[in-house]
Amino acid sequence: MTANKNERGAGEAHKTGAAAPLRLWPVAVCLLAVAAVVAQSLYLRWTLDDAYIAFAYAQNWVLGNGLVFNVGERVEGYTSFSWVALSALGLRLKADVVPWSMGLGILAAVGTVLVTWRLAGELMPREKRNGAVLGALLVASYPAVGWWAPSGMETVLFALLATLVLWRHVRDGAGSTFTPIWLALASMTRPEGCLLAAVVCADVFRTARWPVAVRYAARFLAIFLPYCAWRLWYYGHPFPNTFYAKVGYTPDQVLRGLVYLKDFVTSGNGAILVGGALMAPVTGIGRRAAAVYVFIVAYFGYIVLVGGDYFLFHRFFVAVVPTLAALTIAGIGRGVARLTSSNRIAGATFLLVLLLWAAAGLSLWRAERFFLPQMRFGAGLTRGIATFAREHTRKDESIATIFVGAVKFYSGRTVIDMVGMTDEHIAHRSAPGFGRGLAGHERYDSQYVLGRRPRYIVIGGVNPDLGAASDMWTQPLFRRCYVREQGTSAAGMGFFRRIDGCTDAR
Repeated sequence: MTANKNERGAGEAHKTGAAAPLRLWPVAVCLLAVAAVVAQSLYLRWTLDDAYIAFAYAQNWVLGNGLVFNVGERVEGYTSFSWVALSALGLRLKADVVPWSMGLGILAAVGTVLVTWRLAGELMPREKRNGAVLGALLVASYPAVGWWAPSGMETVLFALLATLVLWRHVRDGAGSTFTPIWLALASMTRPEGCLLAAVVCADVFRTARWPVAVRYAARFLAIFLPYCAWRLWYYGHPFPNTFYAKVGYTPDQVLRGLVYLKDFVTSGNGAILVGGALMAPVTGIGRRAAAVYVFIVAYFGYIVLVGGDYFLFHRFFVAVVPTLAALTIAGIGRGVARLTSSNRIAGATFLLVLLLWAAAGLSLWRAERFFLPQMRFGAGLTRGIATFAREHTRKDESIATIFVGAVKFYSGRTVIDMVGMTDEHIAHRSAPGFGRGLAGHERYDSQYVLGRRPRYIVIGGVNPDLGAASDMWTQPLFRRCYVREQGTSAAGMGFFRRIDGCTDAR
């Protein structure tokens, strides 16, 4: 009997030892995913000029000038209050805001990878839950995540917060203490966070007793309503100035948004994500994910209505890529579990998905490497404009341009935004044919800009897609009172200096 017991004990120890690697492989895959997204972000490291708009607001805030772009002008020209606040924290700590923001973006990407794993695990059948880590791998290897993480923008931070909210909502529902706080932070990071808050709070009222739901909503509103009241008092408008500059409520704008959605859905990775997400409810994911689907549909509709985005690599859709990845892996896992209990078949299925995913992402990888030198060159160009402005203007003089972020941050001069992101007058001006041009570049008023008498106007050649530059060339006052500064042209940009003594009168 003793011998039999020893044999049984040895057999059980052998089984335990053999099973240990199976329990550890999800952790190993997750570490691989984290390493991949960090390596990709560090390799790409670049900074978008629009990121410097947030940095300029943070800079003025830290200097005691208020939360403004130009001193004395209360215009909400940023989209993410939380990102401005984090940038201000970095400046307060005497950090260089560019690597500081890159670090925050990369940390947000790492957090997004981890939270995607948890969300997919909540949606997976229990017996296939180890496969949830492949959702993290999809996110980490999605080229756009690595592209936007180091860009200096809040894009990946919002993706993290949105995924975190949906994970905790699926797991805890109305019983979560902290989800309303994450909802408030998401709503202060991107305007689309308000859409997420509406969907989640509505689902809480649908599924929970009213006293519980009211307490849940009250925790969210206790943070978000004072913030909204302050914004309305400080800036005077319910929406950020960027919203008025970019949105026009025209059929052409909606059509442009549909094209933007089509480009994402028909891209290789987008097709896999959307197809996988559609598979999940068919395989019985159930009511637990109802709010997740409502948010995705509402979010897609919102992006279409506002006309999409100008920037590369599906910036607006990065926010829902983690959720779509979690649904994709959960849908495949549930489908395989219904068809077979074989771990080998399940593993082969997931491996096939990963191979298709990698093949589908090759075109985006190549495109990123093609555009990276151009984006870095553009960043250097705008910093050069800022250096020129600082050295050739007095503190009381201004400069007008389309690329305002780095120029403002590094020059410290008053900068007139010719497309209205940080200018209230231009943002609220009507624009004939709105929706037919580049998103965010359709509103302009050359006569207004000239009326502010900037010392320099920095524009390129005539480009029909950039109406502000094209229209400026047609203005008699510009041609009469501004002359190209010799030796300053670069990459098609020209520095036009106002002639001393030139009057506006003909």
